[in-house]
Amino acid sequence: MVVVSKILALAVLGASSPMGGSGDPLKIKPIQTLAGGDSKLDFPMVRMIQTQKSWKDLWAMHKGLPLATSPDDKAPAEAPKLPTVDFEKNQVLVIFGGHLENVQAYEYIKTYAKDEIAVIQLGQSRVPPTAEKAMMHPFILMVIPREPVAIEVELDSIAKDGTHFWLKIAGYRAPKEVKANG
Repeated sequence: MVVVSKILALAVLGASSPMGGSGDPLKIKPIQTLAGGDSKLDFPMVRMIQTQKSWKDLWAMHKGLPLATSPDDKAPAEAPKLPTVDFEKNQVLVIFGGHLENVQAYEYIKTYAKDEIAVIQLGQSRVPPTAEKAMMHPFILMVIPREPVAIEVELDSIAKDGTHFWLKIAGYRAPKEVKANG
């Protein structure tokens, strides 16, 4: 439950950039995902990445690489390659759990529509019982379409008494349309 309260405390409301699209909440499904338990980020974070620079900086932090100080900075040769994302059509939803016990990754479960909001539900992939007390840095990076809809993110959670519930960990407002001249 510590991670849940940390993630909740760090959840943010952000605005997406304006773009075209149908506005269908059910179109907000991952095009590509990357998940695991070996992030170098040891603190919880939930963000919507919408620019190449933000993506490059986030990737560097995730992989424990130095941040670029200029647009021309290149990653070290041995560094994991930055995945290509078309930010004109897509954005990247990132969830980092910080330093957690027995959670090896997050996994996409489904997207459903609630009052014209796309609700993305995530689960926790637990380590096998034989590996109890394993300390991990779980994450999921999801490339999702840029659509003019609000997005909420829920995490499948279990209370101390064993009760299952969905915890809202982030919310992003639908983008506002930009007028042609400004």
